[in-house]
Parts: sequence; C-alpha cells; structure tokens
Amino acid sequence: MEEKDRTQETDKGLSPDQRQDRMKYRLADSVKECMRTTPVDKIMEKTHQVPDEETRFLLEMYCRGSVYMTVKWVLTGMKFTPEELAGFLVEAMPRKLGEEFVRLGLLEEPRAHREDGEAAAQSSGKIREW
Repeated sequence: MEEKDRTQETDKGLSPDQRQDRMKYRLADSVKECMRTTPVDKIMEKTHQVPDEETRFLLEMYCRGSVYMTVKWVLTGMKFTPEELAGFLVEAMPRKLGEEFVRLGLLEEPRAHREDGEAAAQSSGKIREW
C-alpha cells in the first residue's frame, strides 16, 4: 500500500480539525528530517568531504534551532510569512557557518558584508534554492 493510501486510511473517521493537526505534525516531521540531512549533504556535494567536527557541531546546533522555530511557526500559527521566517533563520546563522555557506555558494552574501558597503537593511542573506 502506498504512503498516500495509508495516510488516507488512518485519517478516516477524524474530524477536520484532527486531520489538520495530524497534517501539521507530519509536516513538522518532514521539516525535521530535511533540516537534519540537507546542509551536510550540500556541503559534501560541494567539497567532496565530510564537514569538520566544528562545522558539524554548528550545523547540528543551528539546524535544531531552525527546526524548533519552523515547527513552532507551523503549529502555533506565528504571524510571519515564509519569507520572513526564512530571513530570520538566515540572520540567526552562526557567522562561521554563514561564511562557509557563502564560500560554497549555498548562501548569497548579505549586502552588509559585501565590500561595496551596502546597508544590511537593503538585503539579508538568502539561501540559494536546494
């Protein structure tokens, strides 16, 4: 039986609110898994090496915090747009990790850090499409 069929079968008999709650928790689980693996995979794809211990520590700490806040955003209805939330998560990235992501082309350099001196308010760093 396919995953979609199993999901529909287990959701039978649930109220619309219960189905919505179940969907939110499934989304939260998906976000957790994606955030746990994707950054390390992307670094390895670019460098052909496992990130060093310090980078792995920073990734785990940052990703756990990002997952927590993303799940909180989904489950509690925080009033940020997805773009605003993404901007906050990029702003919270540890400096060393951000520099590594910029160096590898995984993150656009924030204008405040560019040599031309443009103001930070004009643009925060943006994660490139994965």
